[in-house]
Parts: sequence; C-alpha cells; structure tokens
Amino acid sequence: MSAETPRGGERSRRSRARVLDPVALKAAKAGVETRIKAALMIFIVAACALFGPQVAALVELFPTRVGYTAMSLPHNIGTGWVGGLMPAAGFALVAWSGTIYFGLWFSVVFTAIAAVVALIRLPETRGRDLNAIEN
Repeated sequence: MSAETPRGGERSRRSRARVLDPVALKAAKAGVETRIKAALMIFIVAACALFGPQVAALVELFPTRVGYTAMSLPHNIGTGWVGGLMPAAGFALVAWSGTIYFGLWFSVVFTAIAAVVALIRLPETRGRDLNAIEN
C-alpha cells in the first residue's frame, strides 16, 4: 500500500467529518426549513381558497332571515368536532391497527359521509327567490 493512499479507517473518519461539518449541516437545515415553509404556505393558500367561497356558497342555501346562522352552526360544529377530534381519533386508529396510515381513514370516512349527505339533501337554489324559501 502506498503512503498517499489512506487506510480505510482514515477515509471513513474523513467522510464522517465532512458529513458532520457545521457549515454543511446549517445549509442542509436551511434547505429543509425552506421546503417545509413553502409546503405550509401552499396549504395555507389552498385553505383560504376553499373557505372564502365556501361561506358565500353555503349562505345561499338558506333563507335570508336565517342564512348565516343556519350555515355557521353546522360548519363550526363540524370543523370543531371533526377537526378537533382528528388528532386523537387518528392516533387511536393508528395504535389500534398498527399501521401508520390507518388514521387517515377518519377524515376519509367523514368526507365521504359529508359528500353523500350534500348530494342527497342540499336543495338547488338557482333562480329562486331566497326570501320565499320556507325549508
């Protein structure tokens, strides 16, 4: 073996030193933080794009006299109870099943139930006078 060729142990120590270099760690951490912040911003923009028109659309389903109250009560109960119980129920489902993704079924089931109820029960209000709607 020549004198210029490092032994295996020295090479691995040098590789570890390169990986644990504080400057490289700081740069990698900054890149990960930036990607996480960008992903969160995408979710925030998507939530704003959903909830803004949703309120306007749901108010139109009810008579003018009770429109906002009739919309906000089920919306806030659904968001509070279903969304508030999501972490606990998801954790319980994961602990029960042993599969890390099984907790996602909580939101999938509630979304399916909401879609079916909306398709069956929500009336069409296009072209109708909202002051004249009784039910």
